Amino acid sequence: MSLKAVLFATQYLTLFVLGQAQTTPQPVALEPGKPVERTIMGGEAHTYQITLAAGQFMRVVAEQKGIDLALVFAAPDGKQVGGSDLTAAGGLESISAEAAASGDYRLTVRASGSATLAGSYQVRLEMKAAATAVDRQRIAAEALLREAEEMRKQGRKTAEQTIDKLQQALPMWRELGDPYWAAWSLLSIGSAHSSLNRYEKAIEYFEQALAISREMKDRAGEGGSLNNLCVAYSDLGRYEKAIECYEQALAIKREMKDRVGEGSSLNNLGAAYYRLGRYEKAIEYHEQSLAIKREVKDRAGEGGSLNNLGVAYGDLGRYEKAIEYYEQSLAIRREVKDRAGEGRSLGNLGIAYRTLGRYEKAIEYKEQSLAIKREMKDRAGEGHSLNNLGVAYS
Repeated sequence: MSLKAVLFATQYLTLFVLGQAQTTPQPVALEPGKPVERTIMGGEAHTYQITLAAGQFMRVVAEQKGIDLALVFAAPDGKQVGGSDLTAAGGLESISAEAAASGDYRLTVRASGSATLAGSYQVRLEMKAAATAVDRQRIAAEALLREAEEMRKQGRKTAEQTIDKLQQALPMWRELGDPYWAAWSLLSIGSAHSSLNRYEKAIEYFEQALAISREMKDRAGEGGSLNNLCVAYSDLGRYEKAIECYEQALAIKREMKDRVGEGSSLNNLGAAYYRLGRYEKAIEYHEQSLAIKREVKDRAGEGGSLNNLGVAYGDLGRYEKAIEYYEQSLAIRREVKDRAGEGRSLGNLGIAYRTLGRYEKAIEYKEQSLAIKREMKDRAGEGHSLNNLGVAYS
């Protein structure tokens, strides 16, 4: 399971082009000791001005409430010099910097998701006349997290380097007395181990992160740690334990009014019940997840939930109903250009038609699925298509 599926992070210094983002006409002055609280919609951006003298230290912290934000920090000449998008709704984003030159710096707060997704945030500024050794240590620790995230995006092949960067950052956060980012580092180390199929090792780190989040009464962090624990238990085939975790995580997502996270937790619960052969229960959770995916305009997630519903109905022997869901899933996956998902939906349609004895139709879909697997150089999937072994979940 990738860190993206279970953790709260994306990439450093990448300015996401969010469709039709709205930027405030004039930047709002951000001053130390005067936190700003604002509502924000998905795809919207707010810009702030921070006036700094050369050598000054500044730290911006944004608390995300019900929506996922990315921060981008730009120098007076407009060049991007910092950014943070490491956590999801309910978490904190933070940027620390030592001003290289005097002038008006710009902070942009961008919200992800569709325009129907509403949330709010609080952003606050801390400033010092000059950066201290401790401040520079914080800047270095943040840089290590961003470097680790860049490596994480490259997948399994750089997981060991990801772990190394995070292991360097962890004692720095402890020395700084910052349990929030210490917990986040532990969570990320666990996720990297999980990507290497070291699930027992991953669980050790997730449990450490969970303990810190609970001690801090950080509900968002607690929910993230629980979710990662659930995924690890599921990967170990301990589905009952996974369900117990997911239910706790779901309660927190609902408490935090994190609709995107709630939809993911519902989907995960559906998957766990499916693995236990409890298909009616799986359908119940996938239908709830589907409703949220549609509400927040998550088309890719909608396609996945539709496919999962088709799988569950197929295992109940309701193949015509399964085909309805697979066809809807296929249309969306083609729309969002999800080739891997398209291949799964096509393969599942082929299996459903074969089971109904409609062999010509089955061959048509299986051949299309096989072509995509070959295009993507997915040898395992190609073998699956050639042998018609089962359905593909998610």
